Amino acid sequence: MREDYIYTAKNSNKRFSHYCVNELPDGDDYEPIIVDPESEGQVIIGFGGAFTDTASGALSQMNMDLQKKAMMSYFDSNIGLGYNAGRIPIGACDFSRELYSMDEEDGDESLSRFSTESDKKGIIPLIKWAKTYLKDKDELYLYALPWSPPAWMKTNGDMLHGGSLKEQHYEVMADYICKFVDEYKKEGIDIRGITSQNEPDEIQNWPSCVYSEKEEKKMLHLLANRTTDDNIKLLCWDSNRNHMQSRVKALLADEYLRKEIDGVAFHGYSEGYYEELDKVHSINPDLKLCATEFCSVKPDGDDDWYIGEKYAHDIISDLNHWTSLWLDWNLFLDENSGPKFVDNPCTSPIVLNQKEQIIIYRSSYYYIGHFSRYIKRGAVRISANIQGASKLECCAVRNPDGSFAVVIMNRTEQEKKVAVKVHSHISRVVLEPHSIGTLLLKSERQ
Repeated sequence: MREDYIYTAKNSNKRFSHYCVNELPDGDDYEPIIVDPESEGQVIIGFGGAFTDTASGALSQMNMDLQKKAMMSYFDSNIGLGYNAGRIPIGACDFSRELYSMDEEDGDESLSRFSTESDKKGIIPLIKWAKTYLKDKDELYLYALPWSPPAWMKTNGDMLHGGSLKEQHYEVMADYICKFVDEYKKEGIDIRGITSQNEPDEIQNWPSCVYSEKEEKKMLHLLANRTTDDNIKLLCWDSNRNHMQSRVKALLADEYLRKEIDGVAFHGYSEGYYEELDKVHSINPDLKLCATEFCSVKPDGDDDWYIGEKYAHDIISDLNHWTSLWLDWNLFLDENSGPKFVDNPCTSPIVLNQKEQIIIYRSSYYYIGHFSRYIKRGAVRISANIQGASKLECCAVRNPDGSFAVVIMNRTEQEKKVAVKVHSHISRVVLEPHSIGTLLLKSERQ
């Protein structure tokens, strides 16, 4: 097999460095990783991040050359991360420059005042720009959902602080979500996934709305009845892993929704609970599990290596537990975690320092890239087992062209030597302390 090893390490400052895999000598100090191409899991949709109003605002604060560089860093498949998926808020979220909905007219049940003008100032141009980097045959897989209905539809009369959807506005809210999809289509942007609400179990100081199991079931029924395009898939939940199994089980107890729900969206803010993904998969193996939000709190200083390792741990664990789609949160933030109208001090893989006009690449940028660059849409996750009591983490896929990608992370302070076995072929590589590597294997005939 032809071998290529791509490497990122903390201490040696290597970033996506390429190495020929050396013919290291045999020995008993290698940790074996056994890859079984016959043990197949889920099909991969892709990787990406969220097209928030704040992300578009942070980008617009940079000079044009830096804007182009930042966009290429994510969406160019040759020099960037090769992103091919994204998430869109319907109306304002916690990362918006101002509070807004798509229809501010109180009582406008016909949605005659529905408008995407707010998104035309930032989000829509950002998506159109991202699409220019994808190859003709590729599609930007987009998923959209609201953080809150318009204030006039809610019990608390406020887009913030939770509240619920008024009983008399379920029909119009379903129309509101579907109209958003239609209006984006007029802009040449196809949305492939929708659901009723972001974090329906959370009350936040930013746009939020609570849905009980019964209420989410009702809204999903309405959305399913209105979604006649088979290319638009219905997802559910869109909150943390730790509570997902009980909610999904309740929703799928409904015979109609069991046929209509295509996937389950979840967030990565509850550490662990990856067994919940297995439980949901066992309820219905045809469900697509979609990790739709993950981020880190803004670090106090420049030492952010733990953020990259945190990201990679989540991605490896999600992929090894049936996840098909993995989406980060904001594509871009400025040096103040903004611009935005509420306080929520997060960071993003690319930070755009508007004051100094520089691009800062967090460690998470490189760690995400070890997956998104080399795991292609249509790849099939295959088994990769580390033998013994190792502290290494890994996952593997077979790409559509038949090649294999094996991602291995070493979060320890010690150098690790591994021997990766695929069929009868063995590749020996060395991982520095606090490093991640992607081993690419192709048959000589490819």
